[in-house]
Amino acid sequence: MVDALETTEDSLLFAKTDHLIRPYASPFAAKYPDTAKEKAERGLNFWTVIRESYLGFGYNKTQLSPGAVPKSFDGLLHPELKRKIGITLSESSAKTIGAIIKIKGEAFVRKLKARRSKPTL
Repeated sequence: MVDALETTEDSLLFAKTDHLIRPYASPFAAKYPDTAKEKAERGLNFWTVIRESYLGFGYNKTQLSPGAVPKSFDGLLHPELKRKIGITLSESSAKTIGAIIKIKGEAFVRKLKARRSKPTL
């Protein structure tokens, strides 16, 4: 039994589903935005996010004009970026795509996918 636990959100979702964590009350939770809390019944929370990860894009300045450098998710659709965008296959990448879906919608991610490089043989 523990009073506090630091882990990934994936692990917390499994723990919640398996009834391994219980809702709690904290006077400090009011200082966090609602989007940082997993709500439970009666004004309690299952957990509160205590840190965030930020997303950044890397690019080669000799390969893109300054106007093509994305400054937002919408910037990823700039015509100059067609067939020049890549993403790793990692947990961070999966979270990035999930965040884009949550913010921009699945149709936006499908547009990005349609702009990828054609597979080589």
